Amino acid sequence: MKRLSMGAACAVLAMLAVGCGSSSSSGGSKTSAASAASFGTNAKGTVVFYQRAATNGVALALVPKFNATHPGLKVKIVQTSPNNDTSTLATAIRAGHPPDLVGLNDIDVPEFTSEHTLMNLTNYIKALPQLSTLSQGHLNLGNYQGQMYAVPYLADLSVLWYNKALFAKAHLNGPPTSFAQMVSDADAIQKLGLPGVHGVSFAGDCQGCLGFVMEPDLWADKNYMIQGDLPKQSINIKGNAELTALMNAYHEMWKHGDAPANDQTDSGATWGDDFASGKVGLYPGPYGKYPVFVKSGNIKDFGIAPLPGQNGGAGSTFDGGDDFVIPNGAKNASGAWEFVKWMLQPAQQAQYPKYGYTPIVTSTLTPSFIKANPYDAVALKALKTGYAPTTLIYDQAYNEPNSPWFKLFTDAVYNGDVAGGEAAAQSGFEQLLSSTSSGH
Repeated sequence: MKRLSMGAACAVLAMLAVGCGSSSSSGGSKTSAASAASFGTNAKGTVVFYQRAATNGVALALVPKFNATHPGLKVKIVQTSPNNDTSTLATAIRAGHPPDLVGLNDIDVPEFTSEHTLMNLTNYIKALPQLSTLSQGHLNLGNYQGQMYAVPYLADLSVLWYNKALFAKAHLNGPPTSFAQMVSDADAIQKLGLPGVHGVSFAGDCQGCLGFVMEPDLWADKNYMIQGDLPKQSINIKGNAELTALMNAYHEMWKHGDAPANDQTDSGATWGDDFASGKVGLYPGPYGKYPVFVKSGNIKDFGIAPLPGQNGGAGSTFDGGDDFVIPNGAKNASGAWEFVKWMLQPAQQAQYPKYGYTPIVTSTLTPSFIKANPYDAVALKALKTGYAPTTLIYDQAYNEPNSPWFKLFTDAVYNGDVAGGEAAAQSGFEQLLSSTSSGH
């Protein structure tokens, strides 16, 4: 749900464009199997680890455990602020003093790979025993021109929460598994006529929130608004029948009064509070809200499901969260990789839920994990069908207040002009793609 202003995004790219290292530096595709095996083993010294303050729970808990069990190697956390994490990293890279390891918002990874600032980890990643079970969406964001530059770190996933008590009162057997069922379920709960109760809730003025919970409804059926690999991409909005169906579904729920009126002005600051109060039937939102729901004590019987496709299927999720990357020029890349490998081990992955995040190794989904973490288990299952767009225009296209995505949502959902909104969005996305391509 990264919300980076267009000016900030452009500034980051501009900073990266000056004095960047080569993408084929240490760790490149020609690295021998022997060096790949020895890299990240029995390293010494200090690993400077840039960790986003927004996702610091896992690092603050596990880094001390790593340091205590690895004499001679110490990971030092440097927290970066939520609004300046990318610019802080870009400044350090440009100054020639990069950190050894970064927990980078996964949606921002393509900005750095495209400017050749990250170490090529292809052979090291391919040698990981967990490779086949790593989050594919996170991995894809670190792939560039056939090489691999990032490893999944932690998952912050979008899911569909539902209030089982309200579903029972409305005689529903949740969760919904199609767009039409989402509408009919929201309608049924609204028709209960209970004071202050609504069928559905969404943050209608939070651009990043809306993309986070609506795009997976398309990905569930392999439908993508941004298509193709960098640098040659195309836009699939105008005439996209499934996108039209999704926008119509949200418009129907809005038109029927299924959502609170103040959803239209919710910028995300109170997102999910009404569901936590027990007053909402359906809530597309982040898995990370789970601790809030439990702490509130107001909603004791709630369920969780993947975000559904148009007509059923396995559903999907937005592969949000962070990737591990090692900048070119890192002084202790071997130490950084040793820590990364340790974090991917089952003992560490199994601890993620208690800190509010989902593991990124799907083999963590054991019977004991499911029993101990039933809600996070659903999110982890959705990770297998999850996705995240690999593109340089994501922030400008989706997260800006005047983004073409948000204009589409406004035109379609609030005003009922789905066709007009899609036509304008097609043009807006294409303009961004064109300007980005011309700048590289």
